[in-house]
Amino acid sequence: MPTKESLDGSGNLLASRPECQPTSDAGGPSIEYFLANAWKDQVLSLRVGEAPDEHKRSYQMGGSYDPGQASPVAAFSKMFQAVMAPTSVLSQSDKLKAKRQSILDSVRASFDRVSPRMGSGDRVRLQAHADQIRQLELSLNTVVKVTCSNPKLNPTGTMPANFEQGEGRSDDVIAGTHIDLLATAFACHSARVAHLHFSNIQNNTFPFLNGGKDFITGGWHPVVHGDTGTDDQRTKAMQWYMKVFGDLVNKLAATPEGTGNLMDNTVVLFTSSLRQSYHGTTDLPVLIAGNLGGKIKTGRMIKYTNKTTGDLFTTLLNLLDVPATSFGWNKGTAGGRPFNSGPLPSWA
Repeated sequence: MPTKESLDGSGNLLASRPECQPTSDAGGPSIEYFLANAWKDQVLSLRVGEAPDEHKRSYQMGGSYDPGQASPVAAFSKMFQAVMAPTSVLSQSDKLKAKRQSILDSVRASFDRVSPRMGSGDRVRLQAHADQIRQLELSLNTVVKVTCSNPKLNPTGTMPANFEQGEGRSDDVIAGTHIDLLATAFACHSARVAHLHFSNIQNNTFPFLNGGKDFITGGWHPVVHGDTGTDDQRTKAMQWYMKVFGDLVNKLAATPEGTGNLMDNTVVLFTSSLRQSYHGTTDLPVLIAGNLGGKIKTGRMIKYTNKTTGDLFTTLLNLLDVPATSFGWNKGTAGGRPFNSGPLPSWA
């Protein structure tokens, strides 16, 4: 949904803002693209399952729909193709580090152009500032050592021939491999923002929960959305989704970074589009993993009243040092109504 700053006084989308083009089904960018745009970064967008028309979860800054990459093999090849050439004498991790251009190098032309025009005092101060930044960059490269071995994709099982199976027969293998790819991309600084979503919402069969035989027949959608099926079917399937969440957190925690691990500097958001048997933006089950260096107090459950995903996203943006007073807007008969009331109370 669009941010509050994307609206005029009447609550209408501002067509002059690229992220607010009314052609977007959502009316604006998703949280992962909003964050990556603020960080001047890319989104590693991954999907487990097919891409049905009724399942659209991610929108880019220009408003276009991003279905996500269903094949971890294709995503891996695209992300690391620039460092996979076997003819280079550099290791793949060295080539990845070389891609991280210095802040000073990126503005060198402007620096050289402006410096001669300054007075001697200003020129000395500017040079001293540049020297300080350079020393900071050098210290980061020396102290914060990222463990990035030669990037490899290690499938957790036999890769399927078709990555977009509506029945989800290989969802366990695809999800596990996506997690391995995500951790590798973070460790190698090839991505800082990722979005992993599950899009099989109709006929999931979950055979990996039943010794290779279909665990659910007749459709997953009526089981979870229409309250048919059995409690055992709902519970075991949901437990599997939670296991995937745990696998992701454990993989990040097992990946060294600096003096700690990736989870020390990462926050993972897990949420569902269902509260009970219906969709909405309030009272959703949400899990947050990672304390962001003490910014988030973990190990507790908080129940909010009359809060929405817009409040949640605003809070996360602030914790990630992206200023935001709101996120999201629902269209109303009078041109729009507030989608949120601002950041949630402190999580520290």
